[in-house]
Amino acid sequence: MNKKFITIVALIALAAISRFLPFAPNFSPMGAIALFAGAFIANRYLAIGLPLIALFISDFFVGFYGAGMIPVYACIALFGVIGMFVTNKNNPISILGSSLLGSVVFFLITNCVFLYTADNTFYPTSLSGLLQSYYAGLPFFKNALQGDLLFTAILFGSYYLLSVNVPFLKEEKAS
Repeated sequence: MNKKFITIVALIALAAISRFLPFAPNFSPMGAIALFAGAFIANRYLAIGLPLIALFISDFFVGFYGAGMIPVYACIALFGVIGMFVTNKNNPISILGSSLLGSVVFFLITNCVFLYTADNTFYPTSLSGLLQSYYAGLPFFKNALQGDLLFTAILFGSYYLLSVNVPFLKEEKAS
């Protein structure tokens, strides 16, 4: 393993550990971790797999909800794919746009899928129920969006500051 990859993994691990802090519901570093990994890890399997492994391990401690978590894991993987398309990792607008896109996609998919699960005893499985679900989820979306934006800024910003000061980080992607 090279030093750049170890630095990226260390930043991801630190962000994942923050998942144990008492944040508001849905305020989490996981979307930002996946976005960051997708942007900086060249190996596509590691870029997607590393955040999923971090999510899986931390879920054992903060709460794992069984098969209902499949859409969450899929959306975290999508965050990683979005990160793979961040072409300018030093451009705040590009990074912000990618984080916003990931947050919105996560919200839309997980709320839609929830509507059709056995856990849904709240909303009818119709367009009206879906809209009710989205409306009721807005406070959670706000928390998720704030977490995604904050942790994205921390991860990409920290890496940028390190790359300006540490010569071996100036390369494009880690393996």
